[in-house]
Amino acid sequence: MLVRTATGRAVFMREVKAVNVPEITVGKTEQEKEFDKLKAEIKELRLQLREQELELNRHIAGEEKAYMRGRIDGLEFAIRCNGVSGDVCGGQIMINISIAPTQLTVTGHAGYNPGNDIVCAAVSALVQTFEASAREFTIDEISSSLKDGDAVITWPRAPTEKLKLLIDSTCLGLIRMAGS
Repeated sequence: MLVRTATGRAVFMREVKAVNVPEITVGKTEQEKEFDKLKAEIKELRLQLREQELELNRHIAGEEKAYMRGRIDGLEFAIRCNGVSGDVCGGQIMINISIAPTQLTVTGHAGYNPGNDIVCAAVSALVQTFEASAREFTIDEISSSLKDGDAVITWPRAPTEKLKLLIDSTCLGLIRMAGS
């Protein structure tokens, strides 16, 4: 078929049969709307569950810290010496360690191997590192008396979280040493 355009130009066109075109829906169906609503509810429930998990984890961590603090405060123990070969020290308590809410006290000598006492050296290293770290890395007021065979380190009634961590770490090392 020949058709003239508005400009007068002649154009051949093919004849096209009419085709039934389905009706196009612009909005969402009721099922799609309901599905989106359920997805939003699930997302909100997941967020609430995550918040509850975080709160529970914070609570558990707080309980563990309180338990550990309760275990350490008021703790007294000793490092016993069984000697390098045989029973040099007679199994007597040689190093006494006392941990109070505001003080760490270490007294005595291990007598493990006089002149080359690795037990005394290990205890001294832990205690001196605690004292130096507390002074260097915290804002807490630390007072100490470190002498041959005796150490007394005191801190404020309400230590900062950093100092609590240092106290717990030092005590853990001393406790593990006592158990060895």
